[in-house]
Amino acid sequence: MKKHSVYLGIAWILLAGCSQQLVKTTEQPPIVKTVSSPEAGETLTDDEVLYRLLLAEIAGQRGYLDVSIENLLLIAAQIRDARVAERATRAAIYAKDYSAALTAAKLWVELSPDHTEAHQVVAALALREGDKAVAINSFRKILALDTSGVDQGFLVVAGLLGREAKQQSTLALSIMDELVETHQSNPYALFAYGNLAMLFAEHALAEAKLKAALEIKPDLFQAIILHARVTRSLGEVEKAIEELKAAVATYPENDKLRLAYSRMLLNTKRYPEAKTQFEVLLSKSPDNPDLMYTLALLSLDMDLHEEASEHLNRLLDLGKRVSEAQYYLGRIAEVRRQYPDAIKAYFKVNQGEYRLDAQIRIAQLLARLERVDEARSHLQALRAKNKEPSMMVRFYLAETDVLATAGKYQAAVDLLTDALQNIPGNIDLLYSRGLLYEKLDRIDLLENDLRAVLLREPENADALNALGYTLADRTERYQEAYELIQQALRLKPNSAPIIDSMGWVLYRLGRPHDALEYLQRALNLEYDAEIAAHLSEVLWVTGDHQGAESVLKQALEKTPDDEHLLNMIKQLKKEQF
Repeated sequence: MKKHSVYLGIAWILLAGCSQQLVKTTEQPPIVKTVSSPEAGETLTDDEVLYRLLLAEIAGQRGYLDVSIENLLLIAAQIRDARVAERATRAAIYAKDYSAALTAAKLWVELSPDHTEAHQVVAALALREGDKAVAINSFRKILALDTSGVDQGFLVVAGLLGREAKQQSTLALSIMDELVETHQSNPYALFAYGNLAMLFAEHALAEAKLKAALEIKPDLFQAIILHARVTRSLGEVEKAIEELKAAVATYPENDKLRLAYSRMLLNTKRYPEAKTQFEVLLSKSPDNPDLMYTLALLSLDMDLHEEASEHLNRLLDLGKRVSEAQYYLGRIAEVRRQYPDAIKAYFKVNQGEYRLDAQIRIAQLLARLERVDEARSHLQALRAKNKEPSMMVRFYLAETDVLATAGKYQAAVDLLTDALQNIPGNIDLLYSRGLLYEKLDRIDLLENDLRAVLLREPENADALNALGYTLADRTERYQEAYELIQQALRLKPNSAPIIDSMGWVLYRLGRPHDALEYLQRALNLEYDAEIAAHLSEVLWVTGDHQGAESVLKQALEKTPDDEHLLNMIKQLKKEQF
């Protein structure tokens, strides 16, 4: 056996050099695919071991995985070397030959019985092969080898079951149940079981196991956090929040608990409470960039621009999340109508997920500053550098928006027509051109484009709504419009623009009282000046003049220059006199 070890050592050295050189040659000799197997009971000579090992490795590198696996398995069985068994296992897994991989892995654990990873591989492969008995035996070995002192082995087992048996939840949970059966007093085992049950959306089972774990160990913080998540998944949001709030009060120094509580408050849009908790966390870790960034975004959502700016500038001082910080500083400057400052900030967003959006916003702001040609040149330069169709569409649409903002509707239509020659049949380009035709009073061409969209995507709710609303607003084809909007509403029942369209078409159909319900609901879902104008008009028509004036007044406070509201005021004044 010592001699075999010497040969293996030589083989590893050769494989690190010679075999790599061999596979780089332009003319490679064919691999001998069939090598006679030794007779039963016959032992490989040292030369045969070395030859077969080299053959296996070179075959693997050249893609003859079956030859590689066959020879690695043969060598491992003959010379009883765990390293070769491991290599055979990994080669078979790579080749997706799970049966051979399981054979090799079983030999690996036989030769290296205290190797935890080897047992994990056997368990995973046994699950794939549907061999429950072998899987359970391997999981028991993993648990026996766990020396963490906090029973991390159960979490390892749960992780393997969740990953390898993700399509077999019944099998995974039955195995876990069998493993935990003799560990009912072990809170870590119960926690791992609850974790697995939660993964498979078995919320009642997860709740029971986590509750049992916490009865044994009330300060098992992972279980507290997960139990709150389960409670929320069961629809008891308030109870979940109260659970974490009580836990934070009991263990105020535990940052993981407070972070979980903060995130749940954030996810349930309780921004002021979430902000308070994140501020406590930041006071304990004042240079934590993730906490700073979260607080900046929270402050933005709460319109606390000064606080958001402080956090973002602090990130810049630390040199952390620089592009994201510059992007949101640009957004703040944009909200404040400090367009030159916003442009400067956006130009500094040179990487990350916001880079392209920042470049598009630069063009939009240049257009607002009446620098339309400069805005177009900026977008055209970006389009020239990005030839991928989806990126080109984004830049075409952004340039269209620049032209439309400047009131150059025909130029915008011409641009989209050119774009459709480069990217024929693109849904987004057709849809946008269709909407622009409305500005040119070409309802026939609008209908052509939107019908073309619907021909490709019959359930495109936005196109159905746009066509339906236009027919209701600009023609007398009210019944047809109603049917289109009805289809759109079925597809997107909570869309404020579509709900508004339904209200508007009902009004056009002579059903103003029915229309009010939809228009009020749309405005409650999402403020929009056009929805407010529609609602005020229908309120006025139904005789609620005070209600109509109230809606208009509130809307004008938010968007004093909106053309829909200003036109509505002119219309009401005419009717008053």
